[in-house]
Amino acid sequence: VCTLKNFPNQIQHTLQWARDYFEGIFKQNAEDVNAYLNSSNFSESLAAQQNTKLDTIKSLQSTLVDERPRTFEDCVVWSRLKFEDLFSNQILQLLHNFPEEQVTSSGTKFWSGSKRCPKALTFDFDAICEDANMKNHFDFIVATANLRATMYGIKG
Repeated sequence: VCTLKNFPNQIQHTLQWARDYFEGIFKQNAEDVNAYLNSSNFSESLAAQQNTKLDTIKSLQSTLVDERPRTFEDCVVWSRLKFEDLFSNQILQLLHNFPEEQVTSSGTKFWSGSKRCPKALTFDFDAICEDANMKNHFDFIVATANLRATMYGIKG
């Protein structure tokens, strides 16, 4: 189980997870598509990939076909689904695997020390982060929808 993704206990963990996620969704996918569309020897470079061939092909299928937006509204829907996956579904799955009351084999609480029990979010259009006075749920949708639209040349 990945510490960065499931049990971040330092701000550096959270920042690294966010960077990895951002680069995977908004940078690597775009680079793979550009290589596929613009490289005359893409199949050779794909064949040279040791362990990532299938991931690259799946990424291309998803980016160019399955999840390709046609309108800005498609980008908003995609962003809203990403919010649900990242901030609710994945957390609920983690809590299913490691319930809040889970005890380790040594008898200590699993969610103790540096491991704080996460809370799944319910999307709230008007939720405001008190620390930054930002509408984080809404701002996430706006930012990711605009980034997605930019990737596809769609006006946001």
